[in-house]
Amino acid sequence: MWVLACILIVAGVATFSSSFSGVFIGDDLDAIVDNRNLRTFWPLGVTTTAPLDSTLAGRPVAALTFALNYAMAPAAVRDVMEPGPGAGPDHPFYTNVWGYHAVNLLIHLCAALALFGVVRRSLNVPVLRDRFAHLSSLLAFAIALIWIVHPLQAASVTFIVQRVESLMGCLLLTTLYCAIRAAESGFSDRKWIAAAVAACAIGMGVKEIMFAAPLIVAAWIYLFRPDVRLIDSPRVLLAALAATWIILGVLLSHDSRPKSVGFGVGGWTAMMYLRTQAEILVHYLRLVFWPHPLAFHYAWQPVESWIAVAAQVALLATLGIATLVAFVRRLPVAFPGVVFFVILAPTSSFLPIASEIAAEHRMYLPLAAVLTALVIGAVAVASRLRAAPPRWPSAAWAIVAAMAVALAWTTVSRNRLYASVDAMTEANSKSRPNDVSVQLVYGSQLSRNGRYVEAEAVLRRALQLPQPPGADTQIQLQAMMRFFLGSSLCSQTRFAECATEIERAIALKADLPNAHAFLAEALLNLGRAQDALNHLERAIVTDADPIVPLRRAAWVLATSSNAALRNGARAVQHAERALALGARPDVVSLSILAAAYAEHGDFDKALATIRQAIDLDAKLGGSQLTPTLAAHLALFQSKQPVRTVNW
Repeated sequence: MWVLACILIVAGVATFSSSFSGVFIGDDLDAIVDNRNLRTFWPLGVTTTAPLDSTLAGRPVAALTFALNYAMAPAAVRDVMEPGPGAGPDHPFYTNVWGYHAVNLLIHLCAALALFGVVRRSLNVPVLRDRFAHLSSLLAFAIALIWIVHPLQAASVTFIVQRVESLMGCLLLTTLYCAIRAAESGFSDRKWIAAAVAACAIGMGVKEIMFAAPLIVAAWIYLFRPDVRLIDSPRVLLAALAATWIILGVLLSHDSRPKSVGFGVGGWTAMMYLRTQAEILVHYLRLVFWPHPLAFHYAWQPVESWIAVAAQVALLATLGIATLVAFVRRLPVAFPGVVFFVILAPTSSFLPIASEIAAEHRMYLPLAAVLTALVIGAVAVASRLRAAPPRWPSAAWAIVAAMAVALAWTTVSRNRLYASVDAMTEANSKSRPNDVSVQLVYGSQLSRNGRYVEAEAVLRRALQLPQPPGADTQIQLQAMMRFFLGSSLCSQTRFAECATEIERAIALKADLPNAHAFLAEALLNLGRAQDALNHLERAIVTDADPIVPLRRAAWVLATSSNAALRNGARAVQHAERALALGARPDVVSLSILAAAYAEHGDFDKALATIRQAIDLDAKLGGSQLTPTLAAHLALFQSKQPVRTVNW
């Protein structure tokens, strides 16, 4: 048994060693990178909270693990949250992120060992002992081996913030394992009861789906121990496990996801959501057998009629009815079905997550249920065909080994995509070509990387794709697509087209971040300086970080060749505020402030400020601004302001 456990650990480490270069991506940014609460350990009430609607919101135990990661990282690297272009393996970022990935892998390994123990001991209960006891270790090993290396697991192990899923899964399996050990003692061993309750209580603070743990334990006792009544010896264990729901109730009462969970959010109605989830659940099952293509992010389109998903509904109904019949008859074969449906039912029915209609990480534990049913079922069928007790021939080893190698190889390749936001967004766009928000993310990433022509093509196509439900969601997506399309056109110096697209974006959503600032740049290049100033003033009010529009407005007000536009006092006000908002003085802000002082007629301050800018520029090794700064110094010494002839 210990040899098999060691092989599991080696297989897991070998498969996920390629995950350690994975960057913070997607939901990692809000929950970890931008979550300042994780930077301190006291008070715990702050450490264990996170921004509303982020992955760690309302999940204090999960948040605490990330705070531990931050605290344990070397002080010199713990705030380095991205590698930057061309970063080598020795970059401080990889030293920092190593700890996050190491914890994720450790959790996954522990979960696999817990799964191994659960299956092995379940096959040794009296009702199954004669048929499977002699193969229990080998069958448990085969299931855990395929599970630990399966490509679906990358979504919970390599995607850093989805530790919430793997940690919850590990704790649920631990709860079940401890409950099984308690059952073996006739529910008299208090240490195993206490361990089960402790694991369950901790899990309630990791992820809400842990609510299923007491139900799964009760189902296991009901199915695998038909000699025991739930109201007799197991009642203390089950009552204590059920009491941990109080923890979950308290956490849920804080309503940590008001904008992402619930019917009506994002325009999803109950029937629309149920129809779509029927399609998604079958998609999950397909990925168990053929994990391609995998997607980092889904923007699943709603299914408009039940006829369109008739086949999927029939399959799920068949599986559900078979599980129910077997459960009523107290057949252990029902247990994988119970686990599958109980874990996936909430997010697939009465607890809709509009911001994440489908997600591969949800299959973390259901994958174990499906694999268990397949492996045990195959052995049971083979034994019936042979009319003899099941054996484990060499051919079975060959099949399991071949499957594990093929799946591990695919997982290694999948892990490598997490090493680059560019690679992941491109791969995701190919796997979900008709998901509008997926294409929006890809197009915006192309634009950020300077691939403006490609970005334009992707975004123009995205504008023609089917839209998700909900008027607000559609408006938001349309506005963002128009904005990023406009910014890519602006970067191609197609300013008239840029202005048209961003004006359309602002017409849809007037407070769209950065839209007014980008439109102002296009208008300046079109010679419409007054209109540009108006939009810069709007940007100063609407943008979360107004430093850029403040500097740009100050520059126009201070240096325009059009006397009607210049306003020295207003320029000084904007420039001083921009400098104050920055983390530290910078060359650009200082040079703009100097020009504003000059326009205001205060040349002494202009000279002092430009000299400060020149000194700072020199300390930084000089820049393209160096000649310009010298020219401005000469102007101010001769009592002349700066003038820009472009507007």
